[in-house]
Amino acid sequence: VTNRGADRNFTSLICHFDLDKGWYEFDISNDGAYHILYAVWDELAKEVHYSPLVEGSSPLIHAGQADNEYGVICKGSFLALIINGEQVHSLNEDEYGLNNGQVGIGVSSFDVLPVRVEFDSVTVSAPQ
Repeated sequence: VTNRGADRNFTSLICHFDLDKGWYEFDISNDGAYHILYAVWDELAKEVHYSPLVEGSSPLIHAGQADNEYGVICKGSFLALIINGEQVHSLNEDEYGLNNGQVGIGVSSFDVLPVRVEFDSVTVSAPQ
């Protein structure tokens, strides 16, 4: 991904998505922070509820208007975040029990504009 906008936005990588059970979301900010979350849609409130699993920061994230390569591994309960070719965090997540589902990507910001992020490519493959 390449950030072309403000310095505080998030690129999201999603795995094990199931609208009824929830999903895992990896949010990487171009200011150096990252979060791994469990998310679930609340149909009554018409909103997503997030439960943090991991919060951190990494000097591997190229801050500002820069290029970054992000990846995740979601294999059963094993989750890993990869930033610019290096695994920065991994965990076995058994509390929510998501083991399969769809994948997705997204871009967001809570407080700054413009949000302009370019995806050079997206690759999805089955973990080995």
